[in-house]
Amino acid sequence: MSLGESIKNRIISVINNPNYRTKVIIKNVSREGATYGGYEKTKEVETSSEEVYAIPSSYLPITKEFGRSYGTTQEGEMRIIFKPTENINSSSVIEFQGEEWTVKDIKELFFNGVRVAYSVLLGKRY
Repeated sequence: MSLGESIKNRIISVINNPNYRTKVIIKNVSREGATYGGYEKTKEVETSSEEVYAIPSSYLPITKEFGRSYGTTQEGEMRIIFKPTENINSSSVIEFQGEEWTVKDIKELFFNGVRVAYSVLLGKRY
């Protein structure tokens, strides 16, 4: 087993650990265009949803593991770590602890050429 696979398995074991993990719902959403020249609100239609586990980035020392920072968060933002097998994209809506969040940025975390996790920056939906 390569070092990258070892790190990936370690991250997945932390995400699967009931002491750290939290339940997250990934809602895949499609947006229908507005009519009347863009004056009408864009409609969101939930196409599918999946219940998964993830951890807040503060539970995983990313800067120690990967030797660099993946940015700080502003007020109303948070960063969550997902398994590398999750289906998440920039149009997804994340339900976390009863609140909905929009995906602002997705970073694939690689170690020795192996994708070990996704680091997702979320912004609060108002």
